[in-house]
Amino acid sequence: MKFESQVLVINTVGQGGAVIQSPEFADMDGKKFIIGTAVMLDSDGPKWTSGLRIWIAIEHITTITEVPSVDEYVRRCNLHKDRQEARHRPKLDAP
Repeated sequence: MKFESQVLVINTVGQGGAVIQSPEFADMDGKKFIIGTAVMLDSDGPKWTSGLRIWIAIEHITTITEVPSVDEYVRRCNLHKDRQEARHRPKLDAP
């Protein structure tokens, strides 16, 4: 199996997860994993795992979202961040 997208947003049991690029499958001691390189940032900002290879056990994955590119992922994160900030801005009374 191969993913159509180069970027995956992976959520795992317990609200964990990662955003990886260049995903591939691997086996270790009979367990299946998705591995990839951590994307440099997400909606919260830079990640300490940036640029590192991450192994995620398939048995712990709850959802996978395919994103066409890192640029598209960053664009969507920025949209989300802008919307969150707009919600928390004080509303000015109209004259």
